[in-house]
Amino acid sequence: MLTRHDGELINESNTRGWLDEIYTGEWARHWEDAVTQSRDSFAETLTFPLPFEDTIALTQDFDRQFEGIEAILETDLPDYLRDLQAPETTAAGKLLASRYLIPLPERLAYATTYHKGAGVLTINGDYDPVYGLRSVAGDHRSKYNLGEIL
Repeated sequence: MLTRHDGELINESNTRGWLDEIYTGEWARHWEDAVTQSRDSFAETLTFPLPFEDTIALTQDFDRQFEGIEAILETDLPDYLRDLQAPETTAAGKLLASRYLIPLPERLAYATTYHKGAGVLTINGDYDPVYGLRSVAGDHRSKYNLGEIL
């Protein structure tokens, strides 16, 4: 649409008609089909097991569909480990520890470090409970140490 009007002064009153044309054309039908397929696929796979049952398959499917990862703040690692090792059961510990997990877009994977002992990604950042992860701190170059077994 913008290519057709390249170099022209854009009048805001024209944009509604442009949007109507875009959202009723071939692109709109393709987009609607993709959204409907994704919605239906998600609804089919979104089943919750009983409390304390393993949800790894659900987590993996979520990550696949939304191209996301989860990490905890580096500063929360001691509390995460404490909750993970709750005396009740392993499942209860996982449930307690899950409150520290922050959903992140997969594109932020470069800024995370895998903590082998906890089996979780960590990230150094500024987190706000209302707005989420506000910024990522530190050196984001490769964190692989020569000879390290992942």
